[in-house]
Amino acid sequence: ENLKILVNTFSRWSILRLYPRLLYGCIQQFCISQKVIRPLVFINLVSVVLNVTFNQVLIHGLGSWNGLGFQGSPIATALTSFLVCLMMIVYMVVWRTDIVERTWDPWSLK
Repeated sequence: ENLKILVNTFSRWSILRLYPRLLYGCIQQFCISQKVIRPLVFINLVSVVLNVTFNQVLIHGLGSWNGLGFQGSPIATALTSFLVCLMMIVYMVVWRTDIVERTWDPWSLK
């Protein structure tokens, strides 16, 4: 019975990571098709560090804060997924706009 409650709790919190992971997967496939690999490798390495750090803090706490316990793990993974997706969007839209521009013509009302 306790295992069923834990699985239910973990699954419900894990839903938060679905949309960022879906969007990041699409961006990742686009970058691979454009032969832009290094940023993906770097961002994925950063995601590992972020996920380990967030898991440590959200599960076990920091300082006088005791953390969230078991619920902290899916929340940490969702937070990491959101930040990784955001990093990739910023990279493509702000830093390397040429990746998108060489693939699509800008939108126009003409």
